[in-house]
Amino acid sequence: MKRRPPWLPLLLMGALTGCPMPQTSGTPPVEASPTPAPSSAPEQTLTALDVTVRELELDKNGQLRLEVDSPEALVVLPLIAPQNYFLRLDEAPISTLPAYRTSAWQPLAPRPAFRAPASAIRGMQAVRAMEAPEGYGEEATFQVGAATITAQRVVDGQHCLVYVDKRDAAGSETKLQQIGAAFDATLYPKATQLLGTEPGGRSEDGFNRGEDRIVLLVSRETTDPAAHFDPFDLFPGDGETLSNYGKILHLSAEKPVEQVLPSLAEALGGMIFSMQRMETYSRMTGEALPAGLDPTYLFDEEAGADHWLTPLMSQLTRLTCGYTPEAGDRDALMAVGKYLDLPTMYQLDAPSLERAYDSNMGQLLLFSAYLHGLKADFAKELGSQEALGMDALALTMDTDFSALFRDFSLATVLDGLAGVPTRYSIPYVNLHHTYTVDGKPFPFVGAGASMAGVVGGAGSLRTIMLRERFPQGKLRLGISAGAAKHATLILFRPGTTARFTEETP
Repeated sequence: MKRRPPWLPLLLMGALTGCPMPQTSGTPPVEASPTPAPSSAPEQTLTALDVTVRELELDKNGQLRLEVDSPEALVVLPLIAPQNYFLRLDEAPISTLPAYRTSAWQPLAPRPAFRAPASAIRGMQAVRAMEAPEGYGEEATFQVGAATITAQRVVDGQHCLVYVDKRDAAGSETKLQQIGAAFDATLYPKATQLLGTEPGGRSEDGFNRGEDRIVLLVSRETTDPAAHFDPFDLFPGDGETLSNYGKILHLSAEKPVEQVLPSLAEALGGMIFSMQRMETYSRMTGEALPAGLDPTYLFDEEAGADHWLTPLMSQLTRLTCGYTPEAGDRDALMAVGKYLDLPTMYQLDAPSLERAYDSNMGQLLLFSAYLHGLKADFAKELGSQEALGMDALALTMDTDFSALFRDFSLATVLDGLAGVPTRYSIPYVNLHHTYTVDGKPFPFVGAGASMAGVVGGAGSLRTIMLRERFPQGKLRLGISAGAAKHATLILFRPGTTARFTEETP
């Protein structure tokens, strides 16, 4: 791989102000193909800024001390492997910077993956569906969580069958017709164009009751989110409970259409990609079984490194179906805003993290969009890539994952500024633009705008950021980051005299 020059001077345009805390009230309507909502607030007058980006190499101990002349700076430290870190950015004399010790920092542990006993796996492989394979019919019985329900068919579509719990059928036909029409006309075509198609049904063993189409099952038993995919629906039961043994997407009977559709786009993307990965992993282990017959992808410890790719592809499917920040999608704007406020908190391979956050939608959305901008057809190739997690992405993108994640980290700071190279651009959003949420201005100013002070901790697949302003134009940077080898320093308004202390004037 070609090595970048140490200095990347960029003439950029932008207004760098503090990013407000995301607002949380109200929910504007979201259509299947939304149109951009213009901001009610005028754009701020843009001022040309000289922004200098420099890659820094840490020493063999993962440490660095540096003194720079600049009134404002942001240090970006992308972490790949699990490691401790400590960053300090201030005006203290360089001689006073301590030798930072990070061994006491302990990482937040994600929830352990569910592991079924071997008997349950054998049961899934051996027990066939309890329903006949000749299609779903006008009425059908399904399992929703712990409940067994009887549902009636409302929509017999091109790509979907829409069933509603008989208890929720009254007055629901218009809503379900809208959902079915949007699925057939927009969601399914766009999702399959992005990801490729999912495996079909099989009459020989009853998978999906021999039906190729996806079942959208609406029931009061489904509450949050508005739509979701349960991978265990794909497999036969354990001999004691009824199995759906098919392609089922669960929809809330209570949520309005404008909330169901973006959630349904995510669930659809998750289903398609999960089925592709299950079959790919089955080939990797030598079984080569079709969907619904080999659940080891869900339970195998090694496969756990791959599981974060499913929510990543779910977010990209949502974007591809039109629910984007640029189009004014409220959930997308809120998620991106939360990530930009505190990027250091979020871990890319943890869609949720106990004791930290319930949803990492913002980072997943931005990273999936970034990959799509670099290689529009990568998602189709990823589903069949016979490698896992970061390795699968690196092979698909034909680049080193560390470099990919480092460039993405810089893109979250620089996207939207004029003159930024293409590799620092993120589609579907402008991270230096003022949007409108609930009738109020909602400005983005890039990641790290409010990350001031000293930061330390432990983590992996995170972008650690620290930013400070120095009226006297003299800053000192101290980094201790264990296994990390590279960081990036961004200088704002450095002026013609800005220099690093080890350089001659």
